[in-house]
Amino acid sequence: AAPAPAAPAPAAPAPAAPAVFSASDISSILGGIAPAAPAAQSATPAPAAAPAAGGFTADAISNILSGLTPQPQPVSLNQVLNPEATQPLVDQSMEQRLAEHLPTVDGAPDSVHETLTTPQLQQAMSRMTEALHSGDAAGLVAELRIQPRGIGVEPFLRALQEATPAAAPAEAMETEEEKPNDKMEE
Repeated sequence: AAPAPAAPAPAAPAPAAPAVFSASDISSILGGIAPAAPAAQSATPAPAAAPAAGGFTADAISNILSGLTPQPQPVSLNQVLNPEATQPLVDQSMEQRLAEHLPTVDGAPDSVHETLTTPQLQQAMSRMTEALHSGDAAGLVAELRIQPRGIGVEPFLRALQEATPAAAPAEAMETEEEKPNDKMEE
């Protein structure tokens, strides 16, 4: 019995064709990206490789993306209410008025400065920022009876500012007797 002939060696793989994307694929990918301002584009981009019939090549997409600018990061409550900016604004009188609303540590109220630097408050402000930018804070906004002109931190803070009297007298603030369940829990 003669040995079986050896199997032919597999052929080397053919070079991969460039990836082809349809116009709807490109539109879907670029849907949330803002184009660069015309004044910012001083040089004409190099012409892209000719697209394959009915689509774009990876080189063409790369060329398109190189002409786009990233959208600016939205303002966060953490940036606005950072301890370094707020601490100079809190005087002894304000500290005393806010003391009943602050968490307590060993039976004594925490200070405004200490509260502003806690990781818990920083995380809460991050989540509130996300809710303001996504529209998920609509319930709170309605409860506050304010009407921001848009979504995000800046319209929210402007609406709060517009709804707040310029100089609220200290006696106008609610006291613990008026609203006993208003304290923050640890």
